[in-house]
This record gives sequence, structure tokens and C-alpha cells, in this order.
Amino acid sequence: MLPTLAAPSITPDYYDDYIDFAALALQDADFAKVCGANDGKVDLQDPKALQQLTKSLLKRDFGLAIELPDDRLCPPVPVSQTYILMIRYNYVHWVQELLDTTSDNYDDTYDPSRRVFGIDIGTGASAIYPLLFASTRPNYRLLATELDSTSHASAAHNITLNNLSSRIRLHQPPSATAPLLPLDDLSLSHASFVICNPPFYASAADLVTSAAAKSSPPHAVCTGADVEMIYAPSFGSSGEYDRNPGGDVGFCFRIVEESVGLQERVQWFTCMMGRLESVGKVVARLKEVGVRNWAVRCLRAGKTRRWAVGWSWGARRPRNDLVRSSLVNIGGVQPFPTEQAIHAEEKTAEELWDTVGRALNPLDLRLEIDAERKTVLGFAEKNVWSRAARRKRAREGDEDSSKEAQDEEVALGFRIKVNEGNLDIRWLEGMEEKLFESFMGMLQRAIHPR
Repeated sequence: MLPTLAAPSITPDYYDDYIDFAALALQDADFAKVCGANDGKVDLQDPKALQQLTKSLLKRDFGLAIELPDDRLCPPVPVSQTYILMIRYNYVHWVQELLDTTSDNYDDTYDPSRRVFGIDIGTGASAIYPLLFASTRPNYRLLATELDSTSHASAAHNITLNNLSSRIRLHQPPSATAPLLPLDDLSLSHASFVICNPPFYASAADLVTSAAAKSSPPHAVCTGADVEMIYAPSFGSSGEYDRNPGGDVGFCFRIVEESVGLQERVQWFTCMMGRLESVGKVVARLKEVGVRNWAVRCLRAGKTRRWAVGWSWGARRPRNDLVRSSLVNIGGVQPFPTEQAIHAEEKTAEELWDTVGRALNPLDLRLEIDAERKTVLGFAEKNVWSRAARRKRAREGDEDSSKEAQDEEVALGFRIKVNEGNLDIRWLEGMEEKLFESFMGMLQRAIHPR
């Protein structure tokens, strides 16, 4: 008989609060047994205690139940003097926000009516990512892939346990060399996103070296099997790395290569990395293959950090805080900002609104104006604000200005919000960062003429 679970108690944006174990023990009898047997403390070197903490948090906060084999990776709960909930949910919510801020409505908000289909590569024994997506967003459907037979069987059980078989499809690839993204094999036309938490290490020695390099021992025991933690490098005939160094970088490289063939059939490809230096290597590869729209993110929970990389072959640009992070502090990985401001403290909102109107109205732009909110949503086919473009338009007249909006190719999409003393400009769409820079320069000159 399937369990009846309580509705989740919270749906957080990002977890950053410490967990009150005493409160959790009062809310969950199974967790109370773990605490009560150890004087109100949790021994996180005990795999059973670690699993119970994870289960209790998922039950309380998301209404989810999971059961895990002892020899498979427990979704880790980063631990400190007091404890932090799952870093994995922060990854899930980041991906959700990438989608929210690159949707057709251009308003950077969650659309509950939007139907989303995602793919989780290597879902693991818990199927934790599909469960989190499905429990927090009712219109999300997922394909979860898992090669390992033991983990596949456990994932299938957890999906059924939560009554989510109608929304989460489980797929076992025929071999380790099969495509990671089986859209063609499964006759899938497209996907909204790809998520992947790959094996972090290239070998058992790499795992040991990485653990030894840490300044302090892990707070919680690791219960992962080698298949979940190690992805070996591939070698060419010469014995050199065959463009795949193994570990999280090598696994992500495979996704990058497959994304080249799929392009806009998937809106967002993402991968979570275990080491900061991995981010630089992945972004360098993205640039090599021609990706011009990517995002980096530091995911934190207590002292634990992971790093996420996302990329899209499409032109929709996410919100700036989702694509750039000061905590990803290595050169060359930050994409161009998607939000900028022009300050004019001496001017009122009304004065700035009038100035923006005088600057934009003569141009061959498609504009949606909200005078009450002092917001302009605009789209351009090309640079129509340069002096050369203005002269050409004056010569040719308005003969092309009646073109239907739906037939236009968007070279630049933007939103301007006028406030007291400043403008906030959001880059919504486009592949050319120089075009956005040029547009910003035009607005700057309009607000601050020489």
C-alpha cells in the first residue's frame, strides 16, 4: 500500500537556514528515534542516521518519501554545528529560475500553466532530482535515466512510492556508451532542460587525493558506490586523454558534445560540478564549440559548495543573478551581464520616462509600453539607433515599418524599468552582447547628453 504523505511544510527559494533538530524531532517520529537514541544528537558517521535525517527532511519540507539501499549514495545533507538542508534543492531551484526568466512571457516570473519536460542524467537510487522537481512544480514532467541496475530498481521504487509514475519516466540506457540524452532513441522532439549531478572523480586515487586535500574531515559519512562517484577518463590509441579527462569535467564534456547536435531541441543544459576548477574547463569547452549563452552559479549549504554550469543554444537571456556569481572567482567564466543600470539621481521618474520615450519612439522598434508601471518591453531586428541606421531610415522612409511583429527576427529584446533617479535595463534576448552594449550607450547618451 502506498503511503499517504502530508503536504510539504515549505517550498523555499533557496535553503540557507540551519535546521532545528529539536523541532524536526517533534514533527517526525522516526527522526525522534534517531535523536533520542543519541542524547538528542545525530551521529552522521552512521549511514542509517544520515539516511533518516534525509528522509525526515524530505518528508517534512516536500511531502516526499524515499527508501535507499545501504550501498548507494544518500542525498547528502551538508552538516555543521547545526545543519543545512539539501544543496540539491538549490540546484533544482536554480534550473527552475533559468526557465522562469527565459520564458515566452518575458516577465521573469514562474508561470504555473507552463508545461515543462526535463531530463535527469544518472538519477541515482533516490531519484531525488525528479522527485524535487515534480513535488514543487505540478506541471513538470521528467525523464530520469539510470545505467546501474541496483540504482535503477531503487529509483523505480521511489517514484512509485510517491505516486509520481505518471509524471516521471525511468529509462535504463542499453550501455555506458549509449547517448546520455536519448531524445532520438525515445522519439522525443524536445526538452526544456537537462540536469546532471555527475560522478565527481576520475579514479579511486582521485577520490582519495581530493579527500586528503580538504582542511577538515567530512561531517557526514559517504555511502556512495564507485559507479556513482567515479567516471574514468577515455584514452586514444596514443595513450593520451581522448578529449575526456574523466570525473565531473569528462562527464560534462560528453553532455556538451551531445548538445552540439541537439542545439535548441533542449532549452537549457546544466551540470553540477564538484570543484571550482571544473567550471573553468567546462566554460572553455563551451566557448570552443560556439556556445554564446551560458550561466555559472555557486550553490552553497553551510560549508559545502558546489558549482553549476548551464548553457543554451537559444537567445533568451536569464536574470543576471542567475548567470553571474562573485563566488565563481576564476577568470573567463562569467558571461556578459544581462542587467545594467543608468543612474541620474537629479532626475525624477517622470523626467526619465519622457526622455526614454523621446529616445525610443522615433526608432523602428516593436514596443509594449506600460505607462502606469513605467516599463517598456522592446524588440529590435537590428541596430536601428546608430547614426548610420537613422540616416538610412530617413532616406528610405517607413516602407518596412508595417511588417507584422510575428514575422520579425529578434536581434535584441530588452525591458526598461524607469525609477526615481535611475533606469534598470534587462537584456531579454539576443546573441550579440555588442548590440546590447550599443543600445545601452544610446540610452546613456539620451539620459546624459553632452
